Amino acid sequence: MRLRTGFGLAFLLVSMTSLWADTFGQGFSGYTVTVLPQPQVPVSFGALTMNPGSDDELILGAGSGGSSATFYRLVVQRDSSGHIIGFNGPPAIFATAPKLDSGAAFGPQGYFAYTIESGSGGVDIGSMAPGSLVTTRTANVVAETPGSLNFVPPHFPGAGQLKILTNSGKFYSLDHGLDGSWNHCGKCHVAGDLAGGQR
Repeated sequence: MRLRTGFGLAFLLVSMTSLWADTFGQGFSGYTVTVLPQPQVPVSFGALTMNPGSDDELILGAGSGGSSATFYRLVVQRDSSGHIIGFNGPPAIFATAPKLDSGAAFGPQGYFAYTIESGSGGVDIGSMAPGSLVTTRTANVVAETPGSLNFVPPHFPGAGQLKILTNSGKFYSLDHGLDGSWNHCGKCHVAGDLAGGQR
């Protein structure tokens, strides 16, 4: 699976040329769907996240699952209400990330983490030090198929901890997150079960 649900990203990026009938559940009648133009990057799309250093910079994984998979920077275009309606200018390479999968997030000390389609039967996490254009380190942290990931924001209990959502709907928490040198620091445990939360 390529473009899976991430944490906290409030728009859809769809690699299709036609519109579909959008329907929302009760309590969401004021919402609409905007189909964004397909960015000029290789398909299949993978992980995506906003750059915390810029309100207008989207980091998108392309060529997902392949050996030449790459993250790109896309500058988003917003309407007068701040909603994303398109892209400004061509994409730029953010970093190469072979076998990138569906989760990506910026963590403590500016490190960037993403899930890897490893084929090892577990969740592999790749990480990049701030400013790096290549993967700095990898670690196998959960014996399940990878899904999404994110870090607990500052000022919340467990700030800096790594949270992982797998394809089966299991929600894992890494007790002490990952430290600045990206060593694996603690044992993963199941924090919850979303009963197939990404389907």
